[in-house]
Amino acid sequence: MEVDGSHLPPASLRAVEEGVLLPYEIEALQSLERQHYDIVLMDVKMPEMGGLEATRIIRQHWPHDGPKIITITAYALEGDREKCLEAGMNDYIAKPIQKENLARALKEINRL
Repeated sequence: MEVDGSHLPPASLRAVEEGVLLPYEIEALQSLERQHYDIVLMDVKMPEMGGLEATRIIRQHWPHDGPKIITITAYALEGDREKCLEAGMNDYIAKPIQKENLARALKEINRL
């Protein structure tokens, strides 16, 4: 599997070159390269890269036509929502997921 690192920030590119990225992150990025997704549900805490960095990479690689990203996270401290939005996520849902909150986020995303 070959990963084009041109869109990766230096730390992530170094990780790819060293073979450190776990299959989750590589698979997610490759999946986005293979086909368009309208919405991505992104966990902030992933094995290697993390959701914030993965979102930044997605936004760098697909700045105008990328998917909408909703973060789903157990981190619900003050300021966390703002960090997620600054990274390029479109909405934020705290765990445990409530159907009503997911439905609200999906409706909001459709308005963008």
